[in-house]
Amino acid sequence: MLLPSGEPALPLLEFPPTIQVGKMEGALESVALSAPRDVGRVAGTDDGASVLATSRKDFRVRCTSKRAVTEMLELCGSFVQKLGDTLPEEIREPVLRDAQWTFESAVQENVSINGQAWQEASDNYFMDSDIKVLEDQFDEIIVDIATKRKQYPRKILECVIKIIKAKQEILKQYHPVVHSLDLKYDPDPVVKNPPANAGDMGLSPGLGRSHMPWSN
Repeated sequence: MLLPSGEPALPLLEFPPTIQVGKMEGALESVALSAPRDVGRVAGTDDGASVLATSRKDFRVRCTSKRAVTEMLELCGSFVQKLGDTLPEEIREPVLRDAQWTFESAVQENVSINGQAWQEASDNYFMDSDIKVLEDQFDEIIVDIATKRKQYPRKILECVIKIIKAKQEILKQYHPVVHSLDLKYDPDPVVKNPPANAGDMGLSPGLGRSHMPWSN
């Protein structure tokens, strides 16, 4: 390399470079930075390293519950609404609406729900607190059913005994009603039918008359 006349030549850099870090007993203590042994290996990364590097580029906030993030957005939405108290009334509503939409969109784009994007995540993911509440409710139901199994048979038996006793008392007080019939005796009954004659009795006139005591 040609330099203008009168200018000193620049010193050549040695490889690997040496960095002076301090003095010890009048001598400079130096640390040499060694070059990588296999530069080609570092430059030529494999597919696994590229995938790992790509996954590390996910700067989104990792969350486990979409519902929890939604509740947080609702809580922060009240603070966003308070920002519009100083705005004129004619532009307050559209400005607050745009600010709320911008805030929610920014949060949704910068969070991941169990590794998924906001639109892909499901709302049916239970939080630990939800599971704890369900477990407590389930325990209460088990205790309630066990208590009823012990108490209700005795209560049912008592009710059945009371019903049977009540039916017995009702049967004791039941008396069938029999209407009496008045029978009258007539001492001189009137013969309504005339006495039967000999012809009616199947006797001949002569035979019947001869056997009569008053016949001649």
